[in-house]
Amino acid sequence: MTRTVPFVVPSLVLVALLVATAPGCSAPADDAEKSEADAKAETAEATDPAQPHEPLPIVAANIAGLPNSFVVGDVIVAGKPTMEGMVNARDSGATLVINAQMQKELTYDERQVVQGLGMRYVDLGYTPDTLDDVLIDSFIFEIKKHKPEDGKLLLHCSSGSRAAALWAMYEIKELKVDPGTAVDRARKIAPGLSTELVIAIGDYARRVGAL
Repeated sequence: MTRTVPFVVPSLVLVALLVATAPGCSAPADDAEKSEADAKAETAEATDPAQPHEPLPIVAANIAGLPNSFVVGDVIVAGKPTMEGMVNARDSGATLVINAQMQKELTYDERQVVQGLGMRYVDLGYTPDTLDDVLIDSFIFEIKKHKPEDGKLLLHCSSGSRAAALWAMYEIKELKVDPGTAVDRARKIAPGLSTELVIAIGDYARRVGAL
């Protein structure tokens, strides 16, 4: 007579089968997928140009030859630089100079001096009467093109006011800074910011939908 031996699943295998088929066994995978989705959402939010950005602090700088100078991240905002100031800007790490003065206001050939020092020079001179969106867009283009690894950037005019106004418009358009805050920050750089420039900042903020 043949005995039938019952098939017995080894206990470890049985436990594994029970765990694999138990409710919630896919939770770790679900959690991982959820975490990955959350991370992607956070990244998208952080890089969303529509989201406001915290503006960088404005720090007073004491650079000889660069009157009324302040540093905002990698940008030096100043009044009219002397030739010594241009050298000191270069020695401070600047590789680009943006001039917001009209050429007739200059007392020396800035382009020649700047390029002779190995820096790039961009002339965006204006007055409140000549300021337009083409010039503002050109300024924003230069700021966005100039990466931190390229070095610092010197932005100047005669007193610092026109430079500060351009910076305020950049913050409003690109960093989504509240226009009132942007004006207050511009006044920190240039306490003598004129009413004309404040109006120009406000008009620009309306044109780009910030007001």
